[in-house]
Amino acid sequence: MSVLSSRKRAVIIFAVVLLLLGIMAMQPPVDSYAAPTRFTLSQATYPTALKQGTSFSLRGTLTGVNTITKVEVGVAASSSGAYLNGFYYVKSGLNGKSFSISNADSSLKFGNLSPGSYYYRITAYDGQGSEVVLNQPFTVSGTQTTAATGTWKREDGAWYYYYQNGSKATNGWVHDGKGWCWLDGDGKLVTNRWFMYKDVWYYLKSSGYMAANEWAKASKGWCWMNSDGRLAVSKWVWYKDFWYFIKDDGYMAADGWANDGKGWFWTDSEGRLQTSAWVKSNGAWYYMQPSGYMAANRWINDGRGWCWMEKSGRMAANRWVKTGGQWYYLKSSGYMAVGQWFHDGVGWCCADNDGLLMTNCWFKSNGVWYYFKSSGYMAANEWIKDNAGWWYWIDAEGHYITNAWIGNADEWYYMGSNGHIAKGPLGFDDYLDQAGFPDSYKPALQQLHKTHPKWVFYADATGVSWNDLMTKQKVVGRNLVEPTSSASYINQAYVGSSFDGRWKQASDAAIAYYLDPRNFLTESGIFQFLDQRSAYNPGTKEQIETLVSSNSCFMNTDDYISWIYNAGKNSGVNPCVLTAMVIMEQGWRGTSDLISGTNSSYPGIYNHFNVGAYTAGGMNAITRGLWWASGAGSGATSFGRPWNTVEKSLTGGAAHYKSGYIDNNQYTYYTKKFNVMNGTSEVGTHQYMTNVDGAYYEGAIAKGAYVNDNTRVVFRIPVFNNLPSKACPKP
Repeated sequence: MSVLSSRKRAVIIFAVVLLLLGIMAMQPPVDSYAAPTRFTLSQATYPTALKQGTSFSLRGTLTGVNTITKVEVGVAASSSGAYLNGFYYVKSGLNGKSFSISNADSSLKFGNLSPGSYYYRITAYDGQGSEVVLNQPFTVSGTQTTAATGTWKREDGAWYYYYQNGSKATNGWVHDGKGWCWLDGDGKLVTNRWFMYKDVWYYLKSSGYMAANEWAKASKGWCWMNSDGRLAVSKWVWYKDFWYFIKDDGYMAADGWANDGKGWFWTDSEGRLQTSAWVKSNGAWYYMQPSGYMAANRWINDGRGWCWMEKSGRMAANRWVKTGGQWYYLKSSGYMAVGQWFHDGVGWCCADNDGLLMTNCWFKSNGVWYYFKSSGYMAANEWIKDNAGWWYWIDAEGHYITNAWIGNADEWYYMGSNGHIAKGPLGFDDYLDQAGFPDSYKPALQQLHKTHPKWVFYADATGVSWNDLMTKQKVVGRNLVEPTSSASYINQAYVGSSFDGRWKQASDAAIAYYLDPRNFLTESGIFQFLDQRSAYNPGTKEQIETLVSSNSCFMNTDDYISWIYNAGKNSGVNPCVLTAMVIMEQGWRGTSDLISGTNSSYPGIYNHFNVGAYTAGGMNAITRGLWWASGAGSGATSFGRPWNTVEKSLTGGAAHYKSGYIDNNQYTYYTKKFNVMNGTSEVGTHQYMTNVDGAYYEGAIAKGAYVNDNTRVVFRIPVFNNLPSKACPKP
C-alpha cells in the first residue's frame, strides 16, 4: 500500500508503551547478568512457563539503596538478548527509593508471545549507573505447526487440497508448509476475503494464504494482522521506522486525533505517529512530544523557544501564564517573550533572558532608561518613586523628563538633568515666571488655568526676534489668504496677482496677527499649540471617537478609529492630531478620489494625508498623490508603500508626517506652519502650508477631540525676542 511505501524516515520514540529499536542492539547478552548490589526485588511474581495465549500479571516491589531514577522492564529474546518489539517498558524521571513493577503490567502482553524461549528482565538505574536486577528465563509453549501431507489441485478454475489418502480438505484450516489456508465447505480455496473464525477476524490474501504480521485492506481502511493471523485491535505496530496505532475496531488510526487510553496523539494521512512535531487542528496548534502524546498543561521547547500548552493541549498565545509563582507572557506566535519588550494590550512590559517579568526596576534600552512598576508595566505619563527614593516624571513613551517643568493645578516642579526634582513645588503664577513666559502672556494663561487646571503650558524659547520673523514671513507667496477675504487681509500691492491658482498675498497686518501667539491664548485658539507628540499627549480612542462623531464624519466607524489610533501609537504622533489632519485634507465627508480607492488610473490606492498631491509632471494633484502612494512609478516602498489599503495609507502617512515635521521640531500646528524652532535661518522654509490662518483652523478641528475632556493636555507656546508690548491687532 502507498501508505506504507519505503522512504527515508526518522526513528520515532514511543517511550511509554513501545520499544526503542535503537536500544535493542545495546541490551546486554544473557550471560552478562550478575547479582545486583544496590537494588532488591521483593514479593515478586513473574513468568516462568506460559502457554501461548495466556496472559500474566506482574507483581513486586523494586527497592534501591539510593534514589531510583529510571526502570526498564521487558522481554528479551534468548538468542540475542535484545528486547522484543512491543514487549518493553521504561519509566524515566523517577525520584524515590521504591518502584512497583506492576506499572509495567499493561505494557507486557505475554499472551501475544509466540512459542519459544525468552528472558524476563528488569534493569534499574540510580546515580551510580544501572544494574540488571532480574534476568529470568521462561518459555512459551504452544501447538507447533506441522505441514499437512497432501497436494494442491486446480479444478474448474479453483484450487483444492487433497490429503495423501485422497480425501479432500473441506471447511477448515490447512497448513501446506508455506502458510495457513482456509477451504470452504466444497473444499475450494478461499481468497481475497475477510473471514471470522471463533470470534476472531482473519484475512485471506489473493494467494489464499492467511495474512500474518502484515497490513490488510478492509472497507474502511488499513488493518494489521498479528503474527498468528488474528486481526490486531487496540495495539501499537512498529513498521518500517514508524509507529502506527490500531484502534479497537481494528482499523489503523489516520489523519487526525486518536487516544490509546493513555493520552491523545496525532497520526498523519498515512497513519504514521507524529512525534516532536506541531499539528494544527480546528485553527489551533498542538505539540506532539517525543513520545507521540499531546503535550498538555506544561511547557515545551521545540528548539525555537518555550511555549505553554493549555489543559486542552492548545498552544497559548497573547496571554499571561503563571507557573512556579512567576508570570510569563506568551506572544501572538505562542512563544514566550524572552529578553525583549512586548505589549499585552494593556501596556508595555519587558521580560529578562529567562522570560521573567521585570518589576520595580530601571532598565536601559537603546541608551534610554525605563522604569517597570510592581505590576510589571512600564511607567508612563505619571510620577514614580524608585527604590532609591527619588521622584521622577515619566512621559507617555516611558522616558523620564529632564531640564523641564512638570505639573498641573498649583504644584509645579522642575526636573533637573538627572531627572530628580530640582525646584518646587511652585504655584502657577510663580511657575509662569520660572518657565520664561513674558508678562504679556500671563493674563490669558492664568485665565485658561482657572478653567482647565490640568492643562500644562510650556514656553518654547525660539531665539528668533520679532522683526526677523516678520521680515521672513512677509516674503511674497509665503502667506496667502482666500480671495474672498476682506480687503484688510489682502496685500493691496499684489491684489492683481494670484498664487497657487486663486490665493492672494496676505497683508502685513494679517501676517502679524496670526504670527503673534498672544492672540490665540484662548479656548478656541490654544489648540494650535497642542504638542503633537504622543509622549506628551498620548491621545485615546475615546477622544478620536468624540472628534469623528460630529459633522457626519466619514471616519466615524470602529475600523477607522482603530486604524488611526494604531497609526498614532506606531508613529509616536497623537492620533487626535492625525484625525484632524485627515479631516483638514479630505473634508468631513471624505469625498475625494484620493481616498475612494476607485480611481481608474490607480484603483485600490489611497492617500489620506495628500502626500505628494500637487500639480506637477503633467499630473493633476489627485493623480500625482495616488501615483506617489502607489510607489511613485519606481516601486518605492518607503513608509509602507504601496498604500493599497486604508490602514496602510493612515499608518504610512502618519510615519511620513512624523519623519518630515515632528522630527524637525515642528511638533505643533503653529510650528508646522511657521517653522520657528530651528533658528532664524530656517524661518519661512519647510512650511506645511501657505494659508496664513491654517494653524488656527487645524487646531480648532483638533479641539473637538477634547470636548468635555478633563485630562492633562500639554501646550507649547513659542516666545520671541523683542515682541511688541501688546498683541498685534486683528486686521
